[in-house]
Amino acid sequence: MKRSQITVGNYPYAMYSFDYFLESMKRFHIEQIELWAAGPHFYLDDFDYFRIVNLGHKIRRSGLKARCLTPEQCQYPISISIEDEAIRRRSLLYFKKAIDAAEILEIPKVLVSPGISMLDFDREHGISLCTENLQCLAEYAQKHGVVLVLEALSRTTTFIAHTPSELKVLLNGSGCPEAVKPMLDTDGAARENLRPADYFNEFGSSLSHIHFTDGFPGGHVALGEGALDLCGYLMEIDQNHYTGDLALEILDRRYYRNPNLAVQTSLSFFCQYENYQDDSF
Repeated sequence: MKRSQITVGNYPYAMYSFDYFLESMKRFHIEQIELWAAGPHFYLDDFDYFRIVNLGHKIRRSGLKARCLTPEQCQYPISISIEDEAIRRRSLLYFKKAIDAAEILEIPKVLVSPGISMLDFDREHGISLCTENLQCLAEYAQKHGVVLVLEALSRTTTFIAHTPSELKVLLNGSGCPEAVKPMLDTDGAARENLRPADYFNEFGSSLSHIHFTDGFPGGHVALGEGALDLCGYLMEIDQNHYTGDLALEILDRRYYRNPNLAVQTSLSFFCQYENYQDDSF
């Protein structure tokens, strides 16, 4: 793997300004970022077209490239699989706004998840709702030159898709393989006793985004601070010739006071991997 594949999300910088995050990335010689669309940095409903354009100018002036837009969809009432029609309709509009924003910001990918369906409702009906709405979003994304990356979630978040095979059902149901691609979250996969190899065995080269995070499993902590076999994961990723983004999704609130330390710890971890190539200079 190469250092230029490392993409850092603004997740642990929630108590600092977005300017501080950008300046920190420049000091770390990071070339790419993942943009978490949530408050206080970029809550979609707080931004009109002109504010989005200004945000894009700010990112480009910093010399960074935004690779993926990840609208918050686990903490807010957003779900494309829920039975409540009003919530589902609002969720579609929310993701369409994210796609619009990605186009304006020149971000090639938008992350979408299966969403929440109530446990006391029929799971197959939830899957049907999910694929129907994924198809709608895929068509919209394709028109705007954006690719959706679909992430399986843990059993405490959804019961629609937790594994590569379940994710594949949704991808096939979307009817638009060019516009909806699978992605991997290493910590989320570990909760199902799965590794990167399991995702590559299912999806091969169509795997289009990776959240590379540590955990116990669970936690989304800085690299090296959890219990996952990260060097083994990197070996599997390299063996499958993956050249895409490795995004650090550091979510634990313990890092909110000192996010730079979490990023520095994670970047230092990569040096333990024997096939790591520092191509940043």
